[in-house]
Amino acid sequence: PEADPGLITQTTVYSSFTKKEKEYNRLAKEQIHMPAADEYSKQQLGVLTFRGDNFRRNAAAGAMSAAPLKLSVLWQTEAGSARGEKQTYYGYQWTGQPVIARWSTEVRTKSNITETKIEKSALKEVIIAGVDGAIRFLDLEDGKITRNSIKLGYAMKGTPSLHPRGYPFMAVGQFARKMKNKRGQIGLRQYNLYSQKELKLIDGLDGKYHRPLNDIGSFETSALIDRESDTLIAVGTNGMLYLESLGSTFDYNLGVLTISPSTVAMSSQVKGRKSTALLAVESSPAAYDRYVWYADMGGVLRCVDTNTLKPVWAADTGDSVMAAIAMDLTENRELNLYTANMLNNRKKGNGNIQIRRYDALSGKETWCTDIGVFKGKKDTTKDNVGAKASPVIGQKGLNDYVYFTVTGLSEEGTEKLRLKAGTPAALIALDKGSGRVVWAFGLDSRSESSPIALYDKQGNGWILQCEQSGMIHLVDGRTGSEVSSLQIEGEIEASPAAYNNVAVIGTTGKGKMFVYGIEIKLDKTPEEEESTPAPAGEEAAQDGEAEGDGREDDGDYYDEYDVYDEYDEYGEYEDYDADSEEGDA
Repeated sequence: PEADPGLITQTTVYSSFTKKEKEYNRLAKEQIHMPAADEYSKQQLGVLTFRGDNFRRNAAAGAMSAAPLKLSVLWQTEAGSARGEKQTYYGYQWTGQPVIARWSTEVRTKSNITETKIEKSALKEVIIAGVDGAIRFLDLEDGKITRNSIKLGYAMKGTPSLHPRGYPFMAVGQFARKMKNKRGQIGLRQYNLYSQKELKLIDGLDGKYHRPLNDIGSFETSALIDRESDTLIAVGTNGMLYLESLGSTFDYNLGVLTISPSTVAMSSQVKGRKSTALLAVESSPAAYDRYVWYADMGGVLRCVDTNTLKPVWAADTGDSVMAAIAMDLTENRELNLYTANMLNNRKKGNGNIQIRRYDALSGKETWCTDIGVFKGKKDTTKDNVGAKASPVIGQKGLNDYVYFTVTGLSEEGTEKLRLKAGTPAALIALDKGSGRVVWAFGLDSRSESSPIALYDKQGNGWILQCEQSGMIHLVDGRTGSEVSSLQIEGEIEASPAAYNNVAVIGTTGKGKMFVYGIEIKLDKTPEEEESTPAPAGEEAAQDGEAEGDGREDDGDYYDEYDVYDEYDEYGEYEDYDADSEEGDA
């Protein structure tokens, strides 16, 4: 389909709760100039948002010192549960990715991190928000608590976002506000991590103002922050795009963080669309320069100019988009956008989902690959079939490839992917230039968990993919051959993040809700091989596990989840329930 900004028939811009702007032009001092993904933060601060950066390419930082050999459980810590109005929430659900922060010495030493951890120069702090209503802070190395949990008491599915300037600021999206014993507000919550106090709430239900066209208040997306203009960019399930000038200051000497936020919001309508429910956005946006890209549950993908809040282009992908918008900037300065859809709003039975590449600036579709899927009578929820997991944009030695995970494969789908009949899901590597399927790795259960790429220092890459069953696979990124697998307890709906050779993943299920640290044990480096003498009278083993714990230690960077009672939260999108848990006002 051709890109057509006319798909967006009306936009309304609010510069305050009540003031509508006839012609919006962003002040020069507040204009957004989001850098390329490698410059999202000035320093290597870790994994700061869902899929790592503003291009949503991956959720891993650092590099492995050698090739991976084996997956093993490094640590495991128990999560909790929370009683909602209609169901009990356990642990971590989609998206549920942790972020991993490597704070500067100045930020770390003046923080509220525990006495046993505050002086740890190479501390990498895991921050993970759960549907149990808690935000946990853990040491990547051992899973021990680094500071007290923030106990919000309302389910959260969104992945936290940290400030790319390295400030102790966090934004995180809330999923539910109706709990068994209380009701409260819902939206995107912003915190000072030093005091762990809430600084600001972007109210998804909009209080008495009723600006959103879709009356659902949750934020399942993850925000981005432009470090130069200090602007937070977010899109809610209500369909609103928010640009929040944070006005943040941080005194490194005193350890004082303040914000003076002002927010501009935009609602939009889609040509021919009767259901406002399809305006919901659950796919995390991408951003570059002054442009933001996002897609809705009706399948309309759009590019918006943040200077004017007008659509540059829009395209109908044919069905709901739930995977994050992902982008790639080539050496020739070509900006490509990758996306895939679901089988939500179309009829049950056999069908195809589409994986596409677009020119991000013009909206021209450059290729489209169909994957056969099947939506059966039992697939009653809106998000069972298709590409719910977000892609990996290959880099370094995997630069030719993009990786998507597709669930609900049909017979046609498995045949195309050359997988055995009945395979329910697959991790698929596609050629970036043509969309050709290079290889597919079959999964034995469904998966909505986003894969991540892990690289060694030479640029070789491997893909870590989790299944709903709790099985984790590590596969060679170029060949699709399996290196190792690991079964953990609990079901996996959330997505992992990693730093060097340690990955973190949350699970869900009654009595099976945990956070796991997964170690990728490494082969010996050439230097280690050279310095290790062979045992007397025999050759040294060449393919065994590496000696020691195999974990990375890169010194001081600076200076040193009962089954769900009711999982059908929305029902079919055509019969959208405005009184759902998330959005009942």
